[in-house]
Amino acid sequence: MVAEQWADVAVGEQAAVYGYSVMAAKVPAADKQRMLDAMEVHQRARDLARKKLARIDEAPSTPVAFDVPAISDLRSAEVVAAGMEIRLIDQYLAVVAAAEGADRVSAAEEAQACARRARNWGWRPVAFPGSQVEVTSADLTPSNSVAGTTSTPGVTSSQAAPGVPEGPPASVSPHDGAAVE
Repeated sequence: MVAEQWADVAVGEQAAVYGYSVMAAKVPAADKQRMLDAMEVHQRARDLARKKLARIDEAPSTPVAFDVPAISDLRSAEVVAAGMEIRLIDQYLAVVAAAEGADRVSAAEEAQACARRARNWGWRPVAFPGSQVEVTSADLTPSNSVAGTTSTPGVTSSQAAPGVPEGPPASVSPHDGAAVE
């Protein structure tokens, strides 16, 4: 049922709005506008997802809170921003798989837009975004770097970019009040 996928998108978009608002407060003033512009894009996308849910008589649920990874500088904010966009790619592709017609097309276009934004934040794209290939923070490389890794069975990892920590990309996650790992 496509309602479940649109509900996931609405929550993911709300997480992005929240995440970008937190990051805008923590990055240098010169970079604040980029975060605010991204927040505005996600506000519109969230509102659109909620309208689609209303059209199919589903009420969107919003988690009580969101967990935001530590933001210590512009680079850590870029890693979190890319992680949010990558997570949204998966959510939009779930809509693409379940929807038909105009909803399918708009979800595919949003997945592409998320991939472009992730790339603008320094993510090194994989062949099939959203294909359940684990993306590590090494894939979130500075734009002049070509280093990165993916975690695919039978494929070895390349070296991480200097200064980029190992592990999955940071992202803003819904938090319902339960303990977080």
